Amino acid sequence: SAVLADIKRLDLDTSEGPPRNAFLTLNPVAIAEAQALDRDVANGRTKGPLFCLPVAVKDAFATADMPTTVGSLSLVGNWPPMDATLVTRLRHAGAIVIGKTNLDEFALGVRGISGAGGRVGNAYDPWQSAGGSSSGSGVAVGFGFVPLAVASDSCGSLRITAVYNGAVTLRPTYGRFDTDGMFPMAFARHPHAASGIGGHRGQLASRKSRCRIRAQGQASWSGPTIASREPLGCGGCGYSFTFRQRHCASAASGCEHREC
Repeated sequence: SAVLADIKRLDLDTSEGPPRNAFLTLNPVAIAEAQALDRDVANGRTKGPLFCLPVAVKDAFATADMPTTVGSLSLVGNWPPMDATLVTRLRHAGAIVIGKTNLDEFALGVRGISGAGGRVGNAYDPWQSAGGSSSGSGVAVGFGFVPLAVASDSCGSLRITAVYNGAVTLRPTYGRFDTDGMFPMAFARHPHAASGIGGHRGQLASRKSRCRIRAQGQASWSGPTIASREPLGCGGCGYSFTFRQRHCASAASGCEHREC
């Protein structure tokens, strides 16, 4: 309750300048979820590695109990039918998703400005830029609203906001973390490949130890991968690789891409 109270009191405060505006939505049942975890532990359930830790989630990840707008007016009121894999694993680890954070619209930009949420102010000086596109997540950690936030990075979205707002970040290897349920920046052309490509999923934290614990609990390879410095194509299955690292839909059935 103290975390929610601080966010409600300070996130939109304009007494010393523009608001920080880090959050788009707060979880209306966050306190009930924390109370349920306390009851489970009292009944003998083992605590998860993120037990009752308040976590902020970038509004590019699907949540079934909160809208997902990706910062766009065109998606206001959009309620996904299920959580992103990331959010599911956070909850299983005992974390409390405290709310969804503001971002550059459709995660495209480095200024922290969206149609759905407006401008995000820097954690230390709201007159200054918070960076982007994971601006709200960086401010939520840097200002001290939450000790951990999850976000994404295609061209600096984690790293820029961490530097601007005094947070620690981890931008993992592509494929290290499952991206199902993350808003896609582009769409894969191969019919058997993942439907969307949304960048690197990662986290921002108040200190390195929290980044490490969070990473250990969330790591999962999505499938066989092939890495290259140049665009590749496979003569065996016809699959075209247009990024530095991509999944091979035919690898599981024996294709070794000998002709790449």
